[in-house]
Amino acid sequence: MNTLHGSFTALFLGLVVALAPLALLPAQNAQKLVRAVGVGLPPPAPEEDEARERTEPDGEIKPSEPSPPVFFLRDGGKVAGAPRLEALGVRTRYGVLRIPLAELVQVRFAQRIDASLKKQVQELIARLGDEDFDAREDAMEALRRIGAHALPFIRLAAESDNEEIKSRSGILAGELEALKESQAGAGDAPSGVEGIDDQVQTTRMTIKGQVLAEDFVIQSRYGSLRVSVGDLKAVSFRQSGPTSAKFDVLPKNQPPGSWMDTKFDLEAGQRFRLEASGIINVTNYSVSCGPAGTREWGGQSWNNFAQLALVGRIGKNGKPFLVGDEYRGKADKAGRLYLAIVAFSYNPAGAVGKYTVKLRSLGGE
Repeated sequence: MNTLHGSFTALFLGLVVALAPLALLPAQNAQKLVRAVGVGLPPPAPEEDEARERTEPDGEIKPSEPSPPVFFLRDGGKVAGAPRLEALGVRTRYGVLRIPLAELVQVRFAQRIDASLKKQVQELIARLGDEDFDAREDAMEALRRIGAHALPFIRLAAESDNEEIKSRSGILAGELEALKESQAGAGDAPSGVEGIDDQVQTTRMTIKGQVLAEDFVIQSRYGSLRVSVGDLKAVSFRQSGPTSAKFDVLPKNQPPGSWMDTKFDLEAGQRFRLEASGIINVTNYSVSCGPAGTREWGGQSWNNFAQLALVGRIGKNGKPFLVGDEYRGKADKAGRLYLAIVAFSYNPAGAVGKYTVKLRSLGGE
């Protein structure tokens, strides 16, 4: 009995001596050594310690600072800086709204025209119907020099009962539209807004109305600036959405001439994702397919895309790309997103159905 008791005592003392150095080790290394000798701890999960070591940061990582708002000027320039305002007032048909600065994503401004210039444009348009040929020619040239500011009034005049005014206004509208289109791809500014209403995009909704501010005081890195709203084309308050939208694209939206305007503008470098679903049928040919399109019938297809495929482009002159069931990409330039369905070449007018597209923009890199 004494011999057995002595054996247990010796074993216990041996373990104490063996484990004593663990007290001097860091806790993590001590656990490894204890597990190695199989004393007192359950076996670790495979690669547990290695996984923990890989995920532990080596040092503190500071989050990147958000980009300041960017103010795009109508002359092509832009200014980055923080505006001195807490909320933006917008007059809508339902009343005045105050939108907190933190919820603003983008504002696109309708073109402003002062009362004196408006009167001048209206007088020049009336002279387009003058009995004197030279007076009509001089009025056209003066309206060309005024340019885009006169375009909304010229469009209205193109519906005049006076045939001379109607004809000349139609010509001027076409010229100014072409000039506007040629300048649309310059720089990385969001596209302008047609009509008289500004467009205010927030993190929750898009609002149409008139921005009440007459100017913005911008604190830039070079000092304080005061910019008139009339000189602004747009302001991008946030680079990092995310924002989302949903569209229905119909078979009548066929490239190259009938793209669907989503009225959603992307910034240069902005990442976005498109997810599409739905079915298009061409009954006479027993064709049924989804947004990826079909190549079962072969034949010629626009830009060699599959027939009935969902395609997109950024800007009116952008390079078309296949959307299919899902597309993830980055805008190589600023511009409006357009969507279309490639025609079924054997019966372009015989397709029925629609594709539903969900867009999620994720901001710049």
